[in-house]
Amino acid sequence: MTDREPLIVTFEADGADRLDLVGGKGANLARMTKARLPVPPGFVLTTGAYSSFMASNGLFDLIGRKLEGLDYENSDQVETVAADIRASIMGAKVPEAITSTLAKAYGELAQPAAYVAVRSSGTAEDLAEASFAGMHDTYLDIRGEAEVFDAVKRCWASLWTARATAYRKRMGFDHATARLAVVIQMMVEAEVAGVMFTANPMTSVTEEIVINASWGLGEAVVSGMVTPDMFVLLFNGLAVRERTLGTKTLRIARDTAKTSGTIAVDVAQADRARLSLDDDQLRTLGQLGKDVTEYYGRFPQDIEWALAGDTFYLLQSRPITGVNFAWSEDMETWQAGPDDDRYLWSRTWADETWTGTVTPLMYTWRAGLFTDGHFFQMRLWDMPELNAMRRWQYHKGTVYYNCLVEDEWTKKAWPPLRKYFLLHNSPDKIEEILNAPFDIWEYVRRHLRIKALAPDASIETWIPTQYKDYIANPEFIEKANGLNTAQVAELSDAALAQYVRDGIHMERTYFENMYIGFSLHARDTMGLLGWVLENWYDGPNKTPYADVLTGVPKRTATMVENAQLWELSEEIRKSDTLMAAFRACGDASFFTKIADSDDGKAFLAEYARFMHDWGHRGHSDRDIVYARRLEDPSLDYNALSVFLGSENSSDPAIREEMINQMREKSVAAIVDNMSTKPFGALKVNFFKILLGYVHEFIMYRDNERELADRVTLAIKRGFLEISKRLMARGLLQEDMDYFYLTVDELLGLLDSSDLTPLLAAKIAGRKRDCQRLAAKQYLPPKYMRGGKPVIFESEKIQLGDGEFQGIGTSGGSITGTARVIHSLKDIGRVNKGEILVVNSTDPGWTPVFILISGIVLETGGMLAHGSCLAREYGLPAVQVEGALDLIPDGATITIAGDTGRVKILG
Repeated sequence: MTDREPLIVTFEADGADRLDLVGGKGANLARMTKARLPVPPGFVLTTGAYSSFMASNGLFDLIGRKLEGLDYENSDQVETVAADIRASIMGAKVPEAITSTLAKAYGELAQPAAYVAVRSSGTAEDLAEASFAGMHDTYLDIRGEAEVFDAVKRCWASLWTARATAYRKRMGFDHATARLAVVIQMMVEAEVAGVMFTANPMTSVTEEIVINASWGLGEAVVSGMVTPDMFVLLFNGLAVRERTLGTKTLRIARDTAKTSGTIAVDVAQADRARLSLDDDQLRTLGQLGKDVTEYYGRFPQDIEWALAGDTFYLLQSRPITGVNFAWSEDMETWQAGPDDDRYLWSRTWADETWTGTVTPLMYTWRAGLFTDGHFFQMRLWDMPELNAMRRWQYHKGTVYYNCLVEDEWTKKAWPPLRKYFLLHNSPDKIEEILNAPFDIWEYVRRHLRIKALAPDASIETWIPTQYKDYIANPEFIEKANGLNTAQVAELSDAALAQYVRDGIHMERTYFENMYIGFSLHARDTMGLLGWVLENWYDGPNKTPYADVLTGVPKRTATMVENAQLWELSEEIRKSDTLMAAFRACGDASFFTKIADSDDGKAFLAEYARFMHDWGHRGHSDRDIVYARRLEDPSLDYNALSVFLGSENSSDPAIREEMINQMREKSVAAIVDNMSTKPFGALKVNFFKILLGYVHEFIMYRDNERELADRVTLAIKRGFLEISKRLMARGLLQEDMDYFYLTVDELLGLLDSSDLTPLLAAKIAGRKRDCQRLAAKQYLPPKYMRGGKPVIFESEKIQLGDGEFQGIGTSGGSITGTARVIHSLKDIGRVNKGEILVVNSTDPGWTPVFILISGIVLETGGMLAHGSCLAREYGLPAVQVEGALDLIPDGATITIAGDTGRVKILG
């Protein structure tokens, strides 16, 4: 501080927001004042005054001597030294220049009889990284020069309490540079006061405002003297989500028996029993909180406030500290409408169709496509009211969908086949949904409406149309492959952003018909198949549904890919040179170290052809954050090691033929039984047509994924080039950071070249959550409502004597060794005949299905990738929540796909 810098600055003065001059509290009050927010007037006795006072009394040298060699682990010693320092400060004389300047400023602010608050404001206070909240003293209802002077000295002394001294040391702040300013501010004689968090520190969501309120001054709330009323408001719209009545037994009020100070007064029973703020007041206060948050760049704020008369006053604002915010709400801006407490959110959709960690980047484009498909479906089905509801929600690395939308859709769009193939609905509403009335003529009318308005989306045309226009269309496949890495690198920033948008639009073009086919036609036909088997078949087979869906009549893309990879493993097995190299390398360097041998050259030629056809696949889960085989050759090395780790790996073609024969045998037996019934010939013919349709859908489902993998890799190349450019410009720090921004945020950053502190915080928070989920350090709740977990009795795992009740997704029973695998890179640990225990699977996991005898999944359902492959390979499959923790690696277990039970035998 220079001699020309003032000892006093008002909140409106130039420099009043300088942290080094006025401290954190003073700077924030000055900023809010300049933003024309309702802050009581005041001024700051600057850090220069503190330094002048300390220097004139030799206190800096004294403090240095006392702190030298201090053992901060010894609390008694810290308390003793801190008390000595405070006593020295209180006994020292304040220079006349400070007292006269302070007296003049106090007189200009308030008449001699007026009350002020005297508040400490440290230079390391109210920062995002360290708040020092409550560390330094505040004195309320102070009146008169002498009382103000005394309160100022006590504030200075509070810089050296034991707790403040220890906190500075722990947070890495230098004692020698610690300075304290003092805020002197007109008192608000509050009727109600408290604190407001413009994000929820308990749930870490930024879409809620939490308000604590009590009668009298806010000190009762801040100090924890009372249990205040608590209110939760939605940030957008300010609807009141929760009201919790506090006890509010005391209020802090002005002590009229003394010149200065406050007193605790009992609150009347009637006031304890009523809420301290009404809804109109809450909305007014909440809007103030939003205004402050917007002013501070959307960073969540911890705000002290007071209500006097009809006016709310802001007494302080600081960033909320000590909370790892998820920043999920800013990922929902593309959706209409806020969250609603009627909505039950479930992650079962993600468990089944969007496995693994979901990054913000892919969520904001893929969930958008799902929404477009949903809107298209609801318009065709003539249920526009469902398009007014929010459909998706992101939470800490995974995706939730709105059960209310699905419940209403199911009740109004499903015939009484619901019980045979009921998906994704609220556990507490299953009976209501199953027993909901059904209008067959309305159902037929709506199908005719689809036929008329979108014939390519009708039940008989949607799968052939998808193959003709997209999956088997060479022109579309070439377009889906996109530009190569070199071509993408040549694009301008604007062209690169457009390339990404075009890729997302390309995926959208084939998505609408696919969506209605999945959620209507496939669902109804699979439900109808269950009804047919239950009502037209009465033979000895207890699992006809699972048996007729075991295996598929034709190889899917994944099966072809897996068979070719197995053939590559056999090429290695037949060559002593290649086998020796494979064992010696132990990693993906195998592919480069064999290049000089004749066998190696021949193998690499075959592998290049395989990579040309399937390089876009091999990733462990759906999100583009997971590497494809052309990005990471270790994926194929690990897969090959699965095959080569077994002495005589079975030809998948032989196993496929065996499974197909088993299925056809089951079908033949059902046909024989059904043909003996009245109208048997008609029933058999209908059954065969229906089963053929369901098989076509199952095969289509896998083949569609192969096309989606091409498109998403093309889009990823664009995003990767954006990341490279942003890193070169110093806007991103790590090569994975781009995954943790939304599409709009990332493209906006490319356009603006300005990484704001808020964007940096979003990257850090979202990355932390995704990495925790990927590392299995966090298991998201299955259901949520209002940002909080919901647990239904019917969803709880039944545990007893080592037995777990899960959900069977592929029939059959098997006993074997459990091999618990947390990551795709560890699939080399799986041995032939073992039972794989895993969170979920995707195409990268498919090689292991040739070896295993069964699978236990943590997430998913009938249409989960692992469940579908289990049926294709004739393996029993069970889903058990928390299986990775419940089942020990290497244990002998029995799994029963028919009953959904898993039992640990030893």
